[in-house]
Amino acid sequence: MSFLDGQVFTEIVRLGTEEELEPHPLDDITDLELEEIRQLKHPPGTVQRVMECVHLILDGSALPPRVDGGLKWTDVLRTVVRGDFLRRVRNYNAMQLRQRPAMVDWLCRRYLSGENPLRPERVHRASRAVVAFFGWTVAVVAASLPEFPVEQVGGQVARNDVMELEQRRIKNARKRARPLPSQRESYHQERTMKDQATQVEQETVPCEALPACAEAMPLDQTNVKSFAQTHSDELQQAIQNDCSPLAEMTEQDSPEQACEEIAETKGMCEWDVTSNPDRRLLEIDGCTVRFPSDRLANFCNVLTKDPICAGTHFFEFEMQQIGDEQWCGVTADKSQAGTRVSGRNLRAWTYYCGRRRPNPSSPAGLYACRQVAQQCAPVVDGDVIGMVVDANRRAVSFLRNGELQGALKLAPTRIPLYVITHLDASSDTVALRKLPMSEAPRHAIKAMDSLFDESSQEQN
Repeated sequence: MSFLDGQVFTEIVRLGTEEELEPHPLDDITDLELEEIRQLKHPPGTVQRVMECVHLILDGSALPPRVDGGLKWTDVLRTVVRGDFLRRVRNYNAMQLRQRPAMVDWLCRRYLSGENPLRPERVHRASRAVVAFFGWTVAVVAASLPEFPVEQVGGQVARNDVMELEQRRIKNARKRARPLPSQRESYHQERTMKDQATQVEQETVPCEALPACAEAMPLDQTNVKSFAQTHSDELQQAIQNDCSPLAEMTEQDSPEQACEEIAETKGMCEWDVTSNPDRRLLEIDGCTVRFPSDRLANFCNVLTKDPICAGTHFFEFEMQQIGDEQWCGVTADKSQAGTRVSGRNLRAWTYYCGRRRPNPSSPAGLYACRQVAQQCAPVVDGDVIGMVVDANRRAVSFLRNGELQGALKLAPTRIPLYVITHLDASSDTVALRKLPMSEAPRHAIKAMDSLFDESSQEQN
């Protein structure tokens, strides 16, 4: 088994002729499960032994405890309650344990082999919350064993037991890997066909003035008026050539109003890096945002540049990469940007993607300001979250790959809304696009209509 930069869970595991990135054993751990462990005052013996392993690995001591009776739970708990506990475990480097042969030998003989070895079945019966930590322990120890002679560390019997456990862990991880849903494939095919049709239509109707204007369009609203005056002739020609959205202007509309509309549309789907207090953690390229690393922060929230003040709008989040949990939706509170507010505490109306793999204690769902409104389909790499926002009636509906997931009422205020996404793990990447309302699915709009239909509410 090979490792990149000594990182245990970034190795490439070959599956037949394909290469896949092996998932981290702690991908399924939720805050609720971790809190369950932290609250234990007298844990079952199996639970304590698993967490003893985690404590010993993170502790960094070269030698095992002198007392053969095990560790005190209070000592283990001091490691578990640390605010950076999960980050330390997820980012643990196998090279650190390879410098501690006595500790590796102790873990093999006392916990993973011998008279009373830890086994997945026993761990699962004792507490589902520690199953992932047991898998992490097995993976770290198994990665370290090849560095030492058999007679020095573990012995042949213990090594066989550890490697068997590791093979079982890898096999189960592969089984949990989700195949690409056919629904997502069909949705992307449909989207590609629409994009091609749009491109053909634009090529059929020449419209040179609008692209030239659009490239020079100021993204802030302060210079829109002077820009419109400078390019007045071009804009009027674009209107005559039936160039959307300028072609939709009425006789009362002015070039200045048209420019404001285009500039506003641009800002609605471009991520705001300038105003984000934790912009150093982000990589933003227009409508695409990436969270390069979670070493300095567990997550980061990102808002768009310009607000949604009125009207109905259709957005799509292309979930290019999801490392753990993500939320996508709208918020009326600009202070949600950055690392201050976690996903579950967002003052926002969002689609929660769920864990990387399905977890009964943390299902995907629609959130309405910290409250789970309803469950919905989980989202994985490559899926597209559709969102229709009605800023006038204050409602939003969500789709996954074109399939309706539900609708939510927003707070009945006139405060402008911002599109928001919550990035949670290294390399999380989201691309946002704003599409014409003519492409918004009718059932998404009807779902919002039903929120205001008293008769349908009574029937439900």
